[in-house]
Amino acid sequence: MAYQETTATSYVSRLGGSFKKIFSGLMMVVAGTVLLWWNEGRAVKTGDMLGEAQQACVEAGNIQQLNPKLNGKLVHATGLATTTDSVGDPQFGVGAAGALRVSRHVEYYQWEEETKTETKEKVGGSKEETTTYTYKQGWSRNPVKSENFKDPQYQRSNFILIDVQSAAFQAQNVTLGAYKLPQSMVNAIQADEHLKLDLGDAVLEEYNRTITQLKEHEYADVSRPQPTAADSASGLEKAAGRAVDRASDALGSYTYVHERDNELYIGRNPRRPEVGDVRITFTKTMPREVTVIGKVSGGTLGPFIAGNGKEFQAVRDGSVEARDIFKQEESSNGTWTWILRLAGLLVVIGGFKSMFSMLYVLFKFLPFLASVVEMGVSIVSGALGFGWSLAVIAVAWLFYRPLLSVGLLCVAAAVVAVVWRRGRDKRRKAATVPTAPAA
Repeated sequence: MAYQETTATSYVSRLGGSFKKIFSGLMMVVAGTVLLWWNEGRAVKTGDMLGEAQQACVEAGNIQQLNPKLNGKLVHATGLATTTDSVGDPQFGVGAAGALRVSRHVEYYQWEEETKTETKEKVGGSKEETTTYTYKQGWSRNPVKSENFKDPQYQRSNFILIDVQSAAFQAQNVTLGAYKLPQSMVNAIQADEHLKLDLGDAVLEEYNRTITQLKEHEYADVSRPQPTAADSASGLEKAAGRAVDRASDALGSYTYVHERDNELYIGRNPRRPEVGDVRITFTKTMPREVTVIGKVSGGTLGPFIAGNGKEFQAVRDGSVEARDIFKQEESSNGTWTWILRLAGLLVVIGGFKSMFSMLYVLFKFLPFLASVVEMGVSIVSGALGFGWSLAVIAVAWLFYRPLLSVGLLCVAAAVVAVVWRRGRDKRRKAATVPTAPAA
């Protein structure tokens, strides 16, 4: 059942709030301006870096042996990323021979709070807000603090059967032919696949016994630090030491630990999840063919540092041509430039509207009139924000690309001059055309 909370705000309070919004709106305009300026600089510097890197990039050729001639150069290489390390999850004893990475993904079945607010304008300038809180159960990546729920019936309704968190365990020595890859490049190899579990009946029974034979039960405090592998002598045993009190009546004959493919499920019935259940899935990243662009430093591949200080390295799955990688990077740079431009524009427009909000709040004693004024404020704020943003971008380009900007301004001035001259000539010709004598 939904829980509702209604608050009323007087006309005087709303006016006071609109005065405060002048300062917050100014801060938004400043923040949006900074974002727009920084973004133009980022775009230019990234573009310059990519151009410099593309000019410097050479083909590595055979990478099965170290080539001293490549030392210090930016190279494009394709090969099998592999390791001799033994990687696994020490807390659960799960691993895969030869894996580049083993990952543990944890989800918790919890009550979640959703809110919906409706605002009703009142004659006289006051307003009434009704917030409806509804609750549903679902899987969450993090434990949900139900003590903060608005509905008292749902407060402290959440708990977790075991206190464990997601983690990734990565090989430290990953090579591409004879060259070692840095951790940043290994991180970029995202080709996860299921890691099928095979813990064995004895291990599962021990895990289940640990949960069902607990002598003391308490709520798992989701705000306290999560245990690490170093804290846990046998992994799940210590994590399960904080099982919830409300589960104690049901403990006993049930099997609480279930192994399914790559999933370890903690709860009575995987097909009917209950609040407090936890599911842990394991994935692995195995050796695979990748293409990298990186700078050779001895026997290691690493980032290329351009003249402007920007770093560049790239990792792609499979065999990819260098020119295609640079095209992708340039496209990504352009996409992010427009995304951040739009974000900056919206922040600036929102700032102007917040600064001018007092204008339409003054008319809130007549809701219809206030709506008209608010629409006008929105139009004016949009126009001001758009013009301001264009000005910031133009000045930023003049700062970061002075020669190009001056050239563009000269072209624009030339076009304007030609158009104005043609228009002037047409006016002169029209003025000198003799008029026909009257009959």
